[in-house]
Amino acid sequence: MIKCGLTHSGWYCATHKRTFPVQGELVCCSYAKTQPPATSDKKPDFNSEIKIADYKHTNPYINCVGCSFLLRRFECSIFYHCDDRPRRAKAIEAGCKYQRPKPVVLTEIPASRYLTTTDLVNHTQELMKHLPMNDIDTVVGCARSGLLPASIIATAYGKQLAAYSEKGGLVDVGSGRRLGLLKNMQQERRYKYLLVDDSLAAGTQLAETVTSLSQLVPPSKILTAVLYANPDSDITPNFAYAHYRVPHFFEWNLFNCLFTHEIAFDLDGIICEDPPPQCWKEGVEYEEWLDKAEPKHIPMTEPGVVIISARLEKYREKTLNWLSKHGVRVRRLELWNGEPDARWYNRGAAAWKAETFKKLQQDFGLRYFCESDPAQAQVIAMLGVRVICPQLKKVLGF
Repeated sequence: MIKCGLTHSGWYCATHKRTFPVQGELVCCSYAKTQPPATSDKKPDFNSEIKIADYKHTNPYINCVGCSFLLRRFECSIFYHCDDRPRRAKAIEAGCKYQRPKPVVLTEIPASRYLTTTDLVNHTQELMKHLPMNDIDTVVGCARSGLLPASIIATAYGKQLAAYSEKGGLVDVGSGRRLGLLKNMQQERRYKYLLVDDSLAAGTQLAETVTSLSQLVPPSKILTAVLYANPDSDITPNFAYAHYRVPHFFEWNLFNCLFTHEIAFDLDGIICEDPPPQCWKEGVEYEEWLDKAEPKHIPMTEPGVVIISARLEKYREKTLNWLSKHGVRVRRLELWNGEPDARWYNRGAAAWKAETFKKLQQDFGLRYFCESDPAQAQVIAMLGVRVICPQLKKVLGF
């Protein structure tokens, strides 16, 4: 008779006729963990849908927590796949300390919706009502955008705040004077860290952060929360405000996100401030303004940006000098080369921008145009271009 026990391939459970590759003690049932190692030469059953012995060596998202495993979706693989439900229920009825809360998703956001910083604050306040904050010791924000919701949550509930970055690791941001006085008096919580980020696209960053924090505390002491989670990701956070499919259009990181290189930008009103009324006509004052224009949003993208602007071609040198001065790397600069007044009649500037975008789209891998003027944005979208308009706080053309 083959008994439950450790073999060269893992823990063989005779009750379930499966081999579980584990580190540490298996508690799939109270009987199995009391049995001596199996001594039979008969090979265990490898026909298991949860055979993950080598998975942890090829995938950084796996984390052993003593008696069970967390898969890429942060679920316990042993309890999840156990067919003997009464036995499983009995094993965890007292409250398994490794048990994970069921994922919580409050709502769904339509694809291509433009989200503002005000939305982020409001959604954070809604999400934190559903977080087990009494069981949390420290709120950790993923630098940089994750610090926005993390600081709101930590402040609202009087929790320690920390920041995590790939280069700097875990950094204590502080607790404030009043919380600092109570720090030594606080009791140990069920969860050490609540890891917070603004969004989850593929899930790679969140999983790598959990893996890094697991060097400090067991993974069972870590919960994850994001505001906007891509439902197609392999990673499922413990808490999310909404499912929101990629691409994510966020006001707070539009100019420094994963697809910034796929956006062509207007210049005045986007990269620099619009000229004041006294400089609307070309002349001495306008040319002086070209040299002194204040930067507004500087796109950060490695290959450089594509700019399509209705500025006149004769100001190319001044424009390039200004862009260089403010650290804007340029891949392509398209300026108006026709009659100056023709820009403002019969939707001239908007039609030209749409036509120019389509000519450059394939060669430069462009998918969106970022336009400052709401009227022009709507015309460009009508002509078949997907347009991001921060002024309207919308994405048009979908």
